[in-house]
Amino acid sequence: MSRPFYKQIAKHYSDVRQYDFAEKYYQKAGIPLESFEMYAKASKWDQAYRVARDNFSESEIIMMYVKQGQKFEEKAMFKEAEKLYLTVQ
Repeated sequence: MSRPFYKQIAKHYSDVRQYDFAEKYYQKAGIPLESFEMYAKASKWDQAYRVARDNFSESEIIMMYVKQGQKFEEKAMFKEAEKLYLTVQ
């Protein structure tokens, strides 16, 4: 019954930068990709990688990191993109 609200709760915690609580509720909502993207947006790469490793296959992780790297390239954030590409090399 509360499952539909988990995403809203997670978004709130993400907005106030309480990422550990946000991750917990994204997981309960069944959307670990949101946790990964939250950590990526906050440049918390160790946590993003942990979430990815715990929830996705290696090929999915590579795809997620490449997509995020491309987003950084579009924003001319080349150092961040390079770091992601090297992580999954």
